[in-house]
Amino acid sequence: MGAVDLRAGRRRMLGVAVAACGAVAVTLVLAPQALAEAFAGGGFESPSLMPGQCRTVHAGEQLEAWAVTAGDVRVCDTAVLNAAEGRQSVQLVGEGTIRQSFDTVPGQKYAVSFALAGDPAEPRTVKDVLVTASPGGARDFSVDPAGNAPQDVGWENQTYRFTARTVTTWLEFSNNTFDYTPDKPAGFAEHGPLLDNVQLTPVSG
Repeated sequence: MGAVDLRAGRRRMLGVAVAACGAVAVTLVLAPQALAEAFAGGGFESPSLMPGQCRTVHAGEQLEAWAVTAGDVRVCDTAVLNAAEGRQSVQLVGEGTIRQSFDTVPGQKYAVSFALAGDPAEPRTVKDVLVTASPGGARDFSVDPAGNAPQDVGWENQTYRFTARTVTTWLEFSNNTFDYTPDKPAGFAEHGPLLDNVQLTPVSG
């Protein structure tokens, strides 16, 4: 029996052999396995933090169903930066990027809704987040944190739309905010955009 390439085929082989009078009968059943899973909404409520606490998640680590693929991600309790939903939100720090893969139907249109805000600790810089569905395209979203406060970071509801092309799609949020503070090297802002309540919905039209 040849080896089954689990990485390429993602299939499980079950074999039953019955031998009688020197004859062997073999029955093979191939059961397909899912390449990904259903989309897990981004409320960023797990693990639960103590009131007033923040936690940093680094590249290569996992945050719920999201993989941190670059930079850092800071999760804060609503007592530090008020959450749009629940008690916790997430901030993309430096090159901070989160990504999630999930099942999609080719040709189906989807809407990704999310809450976006800017950290008032760095009010001079408009915060930008790049949202990408691959394959599916990318779009930049911006929010101005000027005049906001930790108790009211100015959450704005945003919607990103894409059409799935394959049975598996990955969705990515990455900090696209550049810091041009004098006497500092230009680079991605340490106080990047805040995200909360990420939801995925199939749409028509």
